[in-house]
Amino acid sequence: MKALLWALATIISSPFLVLSSRRRRRSDHDSVLIIQLGKVGDLLCTTPMFRAIKEAHPQTSVHVLCRRGSAIILVDNPYVDALHIYEAQPRWSLLRILRGERYRWTINCMPGAFASVIGLWALCPNRINTSSDAHGILVRWYRMFSRWNFPYLIRTRTFDHYMKLLSPMDIQPTDYRLDFPVSAGAKEKVDAWLAAHKLTDTPFIIVNLSAGNSVKEWPADKFAALIDRIQNELQLPIVLSTLDHERVKRVRSAAHRPESVFDGSNLSLGALGALCKHAAAHVSVDTGPLYVAFAMGTPLVIILGPISPAEQVPPESATIVHIPPPAGCEPWVFVSLTPRQGTEEQLRCARDTSVDAVFEGLKKVLGRK
Repeated sequence: MKALLWALATIISSPFLVLSSRRRRRSDHDSVLIIQLGKVGDLLCTTPMFRAIKEAHPQTSVHVLCRRGSAIILVDNPYVDALHIYEAQPRWSLLRILRGERYRWTINCMPGAFASVIGLWALCPNRINTSSDAHGILVRWYRMFSRWNFPYLIRTRTFDHYMKLLSPMDIQPTDYRLDFPVSAGAKEKVDAWLAAHKLTDTPFIIVNLSAGNSVKEWPADKFAALIDRIQNELQLPIVLSTLDHERVKRVRSAAHRPESVFDGSNLSLGALGALCKHAAAHVSVDTGPLYVAFAMGTPLVIILGPISPAEQVPPESATIVHIPPPAGCEPWVFVSLTPRQGTEEQLRCARDTSVDAVFEGLKKVLGRK
């Protein structure tokens, strides 16, 4: 119902909004609003855009509109001048605030109905939009309200798409890396945490136990079996990382040697970043902390499940291993089309991934035979 009301309001108001955006007096400085309403991993993967803008136009003010739960990723980012929280106020109030900023550019990073028209309602003259034929009729119809539309096609690398969105601003692609600065406070907290658990000078493995989305989850009993193999064959302690405290308790209680399995679930994302700098490797499904670990340069073992490896997960390298789904499974889940409840076939991709495959991937990134 809300989407239909916004569609009706946009239709009625569009002539006035378009004319006003063309005639409006500009601010004295360049400014851009980047709209990324995805989760933690999605927002972190957008950070090269902010760096590319600042490298090309240091005086441009970079603002980001994001969700409350993801904003922590950008708190210490040196390429971001201001954050706007999507859920902080009603939409009308949000648009009034954004209109007051007098942006010269708005960039919508991923397909979305309301996200597609934020630039129009903000009276921004230069509106860059991500469109898609795989989404609903409103997403397709709203294309007419942007000056530039770049379709996001499934199996497209998100980094490449984000760099293409910058082309109307005459900005060249920057290096592929994610920016997640870790504060001095987070480093101090982690140093104290490592000392308290006697891990300061000991190599350890971080295991992230959940994704927050059932379609990506690897079973808890398989995580427990993996941890036993790490302890028995590699003789390394494990730090468990997830917001799912019950899952931590379940996996830790199933471990044969729980005294060397440490609960890191209460650490903040900033502290997790600092912790990753000390870790020998990080094992995870596709979830936000995976991208924090990648930004820190930690060796990665990625359980793909039904996730397309072509789009957003860090590409394979000497220190990054993809664990594909078992034979007969194909990736059906894409960045712009991620379901909350998977089909049986989709769930099987992660569920049937073997402990042996993940363990062999871990040995590979650790340089163990």
